[in-house]
Amino acid sequence: MSGAGATGKSAAPPRLLGEYLAVTTEFLEGKGVESPRIDAELMLATALGMTRVDLYTNHERPLVADEVGRYRDMVKRRAGREPVHYIVGSREFWSLDFRVDRRVLIPRPETELLVELAVEFLKARDPGARLLDLGTGSGAIAVSVASEITDLQVLATDTSASVLELAPMNAQAHSVADRIEFCRGDLFAAVADDVESFDLLLSNPPYVTSEEYSGLQPEVRQWEPMTALVGGDDGMSVVGRLVDEAPAYLKSDGQLMVEVGSQWRQVVERFEAGGWRDVQLKRDLAGCERVVTGLRPD
Repeated sequence: MSGAGATGKSAAPPRLLGEYLAVTTEFLEGKGVESPRIDAELMLATALGMTRVDLYTNHERPLVADEVGRYRDMVKRRAGREPVHYIVGSREFWSLDFRVDRRVLIPRPETELLVELAVEFLKARDPGARLLDLGTGSGAIAVSVASEITDLQVLATDTSASVLELAPMNAQAHSVADRIEFCRGDLFAAVADDVESFDLLLSNPPYVTSEEYSGLQPEVRQWEPMTALVGGDDGMSVVGRLVDEAPAYLKSDGQLMVEVGSQWRQVVERFEAGGWRDVQLKRDLAGCERVVTGLRPD
């Protein structure tokens, strides 16, 4: 990000907040960044300790040297295709702010459908329901659901010890830490003693196929944890285990909800082959097949 901007034309270096936004947007666009203006705003707001709304009322504000230095460091990282949410250290999900870094997958807006369905299901249950979140990552799903169901008890698991240092911080930040227990283990290994005890089992498991992974954007392929994304050649290596093993941990009228991708037909077939009742496919706001649900088999 130089004073000449991305066009190479001679120009005075930026001085005011609005000028830095304009120059950065053009610079990032030239680097192939998909949302250059939004990313420029997120980084500048973080560098200045402002909100994005504050930026719009401070376009004529000059930037001092240390502010420019912080911002330029961020822009350089983004130009290298590091995800903007790792750079600023947070991501909004379900209208809550979650701390994220390279240990965890960045929460996606489409995953909010899983939260929406879970809240709808749990509100119809008796007080004191129990939720199991397998592969919790940043804790976004568990924390979001717990923030809506105030008497909910949650067990959230992950295979990574470092992840389970981060997720509890997000639970603490949103005042639900006293109702979420975090445990380390591969899928059901961490909950072996809790058979037939959960009302709802949620998971956003690795479901990207090996072929799909090779075509993902650099921000995803080079920065986000591969183990949280790839579910084998067909995307079913983790999802299949979930569908097969989940009945033992659900109450008789308990439900399983799983986020899916391109292999959604195989997931539906796996549910049906396992005798799950009332199997349903739910689409997200973009019309994409996103979540498969089913009630525990008889």
